[in-house]
Amino acid sequence: IALGYQHRDVETAFETTANRLRQMCLAESVAGDSAVAHATAFARAVEKLARREVPAALECERTAALELERMAMQIADTGALCMDVGYQLGQVASEALRTMTINTTQAWCGNRFGKGLIRPLGTDHPLTAEKAAMIRANVREIARRYDQVRRDIKSSPSLLARFEQCGIVPRDEMQRIGGVGQAARASGLARDIRMSHPWGVFAGALRHENIVKTHGDVMARLMVRCREVLQSAGYIDRLLDLHGQECGNAGHPRPDYAAPLAPSSLAFGLVEGWRGETCHVLLTDAEGRIAAEIARTVPRTFTEKAAPEVAERFKQREGATTEFPRAVFTQEMKDAGYTILCPQMAPIHFDLLMDIFQRNGYNLELLPSVDHGAVDAALK
Repeated sequence: IALGYQHRDVETAFETTANRLRQMCLAESVAGDSAVAHATAFARAVEKLARREVPAALECERTAALELERMAMQIADTGALCMDVGYQLGQVASEALRTMTINTTQAWCGNRFGKGLIRPLGTDHPLTAEKAAMIRANVREIARRYDQVRRDIKSSPSLLARFEQCGIVPRDEMQRIGGVGQAARASGLARDIRMSHPWGVFAGALRHENIVKTHGDVMARLMVRCREVLQSAGYIDRLLDLHGQECGNAGHPRPDYAAPLAPSSLAFGLVEGWRGETCHVLLTDAEGRIAAEIARTVPRTFTEKAAPEVAERFKQREGATTEFPRAVFTQEMKDAGYTILCPQMAPIHFDLLMDIFQRNGYNLELLPSVDHGAVDAALK
């Protein structure tokens, strides 16, 4: 575990299995909150290697799922920001709307995070007219209620005082550190794959418009999220219309996990996830088997977009781990009366813990210092 995310060596796991379904499951497990984005990127790469196109109706379904995922996570972030400043009403309302959003995805495919929904060259969960009507009704209601939360935030001077001019990241700094996604757009960088490298529906019937703010503060990042939620809701409504037009009487293709892939070839799938660009790169060997896979998301693209000196510092920390040798406190130590020196990490709470330990026969001494060094030492 390093730098706030856990590297599970997914890329090696791709290379050790030829089971296409297993590979799809690995793709959607790269990041739990971006299952649809990673699955879509991987499926697109596979379909390019198979040299086969998917029906327009299926493209509409995938894009609708991607925008549902974007709505759910942007709403969740809105709730988190409200919680950070003690605005409980906004937090509770956002949590309820996020739950309604992911439950909509569950009603569609059986999983709240969209796992199992995206599959290469087909689908196991076709979007029927009944499901489309349910999604449309839910998304419209979510957008209506979320817009009220947005208006309440903007009309509260105390909330604005906490969000505005706070945590400013200027455009030049955002560009220097290689920011992507809504964070970059809140600082004036119009980085969005839906516009710079449009795919599927975004390359044809649906033209994306970037939502960009220039202040670079917390308020700007919140407002980008708010507007993107409403934008995604509008996109889903239009996608459902397009889906109805494209679907007609045509059947829904089933997934094809055995489609032969072009030998000695390279392909990539690139989509805009809610965090930013998401890319899967596949390389096949001479027999058409996937020989290498690279799942690129924000932590990796950071080192490519950041200024060289920033990228170098990041690379120096790659591979770092929080593993360390632990001193085991044995029963013999307890019987011998060893003293446990406990750094103070939470005043009041640790005072209570000290009494509990002592009642159970441990000789615990609570150190007085309360700072980040004490917390770091205790976490080891």
